[in-house]
Amino acid sequence: MKVTFVYMGAENLGISSLSAYLEQNGHQTQLIFDPALFDDKYYLEIKFLAKLFKYKTIVEDIINTNPDIVLFSVFSDCNQWALDIAHRIKKIKNIPIIFGGIHPTSVPQIAIKEDCVDYVVVGESEDALLELLNSLENGQLNYSIQNVWFKKDGQIISNPVRPLRQDMDILPYPNKDLFAPHVPLKHYMIATVRGCLFACDFCCHNYLRKLYKSDAHRYVRRRSPEHVIGELKLAKQKYNFKFVSFEDDIFTYNKEWLRKFLPMYKKEIDVPYRAISHPLHVDEEIAIMLKE
Repeated sequence: MKVTFVYMGAENLGISSLSAYLEQNGHQTQLIFDPALFDDKYYLEIKFLAKLFKYKTIVEDIINTNPDIVLFSVFSDCNQWALDIAHRIKKIKNIPIIFGGIHPTSVPQIAIKEDCVDYVVVGESEDALLELLNSLENGQLNYSIQNVWFKKDGQIISNPVRPLRQDMDILPYPNKDLFAPHVPLKHYMIATVRGCLFACDFCCHNYLRKLYKSDAHRYVRRRSPEHVIGELKLAKQKYNFKFVSFEDDIFTYNKEWLRKFLPMYKKEIDVPYRAISHPLHVDEEIAIMLKE
């Protein structure tokens, strides 16, 4: 199937990962990117200028990709933006629309009630999304796909989430080509881990740990050092990045992993980087390794 992702304002690692997985399994993906001029939901909002640019071509661009399905990755700040665009798409053409991401994952019962939303994918969604697309492509919709919420005969079908994938190295490297025309990849974003050790009240991991309560004991999963270095080596050749941003919630939580990874990074990649940590997961040895 031809899949069009729609996103705004910044790079999204989830979309890059889903794109790579879907393409590995025979589907085509493209991205329509809204630069969110003068209304980026974070730092800059000038309402009268935003109105001049808002949706000027994005809906037309989506339709012109001739998609079989349109996917939005939605966080709460951009939910209204996504709904506005989805409604505009439906007025022109009845293309199936999927909402995923942390907002519909947190409130799927609200997201699925929107007239412009056909399916909601909850939680980590590689396999769920692939099964849904294959089902639609085959013309026999399977209403029992885990992680997916459906509408059928005026009723809502809510399926439970499947167990969390444990082997991160099986997944392909993210498809950064989707975002390359839109955001500078000289600053390379990468995630080596899924999950977080903590469940802070203000953070999505608090909710996700409850969602995956049966998998709580194995919620934090990490790629091998070799897999991460493999992605970075290919990306450095392709994009010639000058800086790496590790987007893990706590980069330093596993000292043994760092002992293996950091010398490899210095030898093979050797560019400045940033990483996030926590006082409980930094000691003198870790600080010296990070500096080296």
